Amino acid sequence: MLLLISQVLERAGRTDEAVEILRTEMASGRRHPVNFPEYYAKLVARRGLVEELGALAVNEHYSAFDVYAKALEDTGRAPEAEALLRQEIEAHDHPKDRVALMHLLVRQGRIDEAVETGRPTYDYYDCWNLLHWALELLVDDGRPGQALELLEGLTGAYAEGHPDQILHLRLWLLGEAGRCTEGISEATALNEREPGEWDTALAQLLERDGQLEEAFALLRSSTHCSADLDLADMLVRQGRPAEALASIPTIAEERAAAEQREREASERRKQGDPWAEVGEFTHEPRSKTDRQMDHLRRRVVGRPSHR
Repeated sequence: MLLLISQVLERAGRTDEAVEILRTEMASGRRHPVNFPEYYAKLVARRGLVEELGALAVNEHYSAFDVYAKALEDTGRAPEAEALLRQEIEAHDHPKDRVALMHLLVRQGRIDEAVETGRPTYDYYDCWNLLHWALELLVDDGRPGQALELLEGLTGAYAEGHPDQILHLRLWLLGEAGRCTEGISEATALNEREPGEWDTALAQLLERDGQLEEAFALLRSSTHCSADLDLADMLVRQGRPAEALASIPTIAEERAAAEQREREASERRKQGDPWAEVGEFTHEPRSKTDRQMDHLRRRVVGRPSHR
C-alpha cells in the first residue's frame, strides 16, 4: 500500500512527501515486500538524492547498488560509477553487477569491453548467462562475424548442455553475416535428421536469401509449434499485414492442434520417451492465439488489445 501511495504522490508532483514516507518506513525495521528497497532506491535516484542513495546502497547492496551506480553516471560521474562496479565485481563477482557495468559500457560505445565483461558468464549452464546479449551487441554493432567466432569458441557447460540452442544461434548468425547459402545447407541437413524441428530457422534463412515464397510455403506446411507466429511475423516484415492476420489460426483450430500435440506426446510417453512434450498449460488465462493476435496488433497497429 505504501508503494502505491508513494507512486500517487510522485505523480502528483509531491515527490518529497513520497520519499519521506518510504524513508520512514525503511528506518522502521519492519519487514517489507522484496521489491520495496529497489523501488525506494529508484525513487531516491529520481529525486536526485545521490549521496543518500549511496548510503542506502551500503545496507541494501543487492537492491540499491546498481541504481546508485547509474545515478552517478547520470550526474556526470561515470568514471566513479565504473570504478565502483569493477570493485564490486572483483570483490563479489555477482552477475547483476556485470550487467550494470555492461550497460554503462554500451552507453559509452565501448562494445568490446562490454562483451569481455560478460565473458565469465558465457559458460554458465543457465541463469545469468549473458551470451545472447553479447552476441546481439556485436550484431547490432555490425560485427556478426565476430559474434560467430565468439559462439564457435565456446567449450564450457552451456555449449555442452545446450547443443540445439548453440546450433540455432549459429544459423541466426550465419544469416546476419550474409552467409545464407551456408546456413540454408546446414539447416536443411538438420531438418532431414529431425523433421520439422528446424523449419523456423530454415525459413528465416530463406527469407534473408530472398526466397520468400519458399519460406512462406515451409512455414505454412510446418508442424513446428511456433510456425504460425513466425509466418505472421514474416508476412508483416514483408508488408503483408492482412495476410499475417489471416494466417493466425482460430481459437478452435489452435485448441484442436494443442489437443493433437497432447495426444501425440501421451503416446510417446507410453512408449517410454522421457522427453515427450507435456502439452499446453491449462491454467493459462489466455490462449496462444490471443497472444499471437496481440503480438501482431503491436506490429501492425502499434497497440495491444485490452480483452
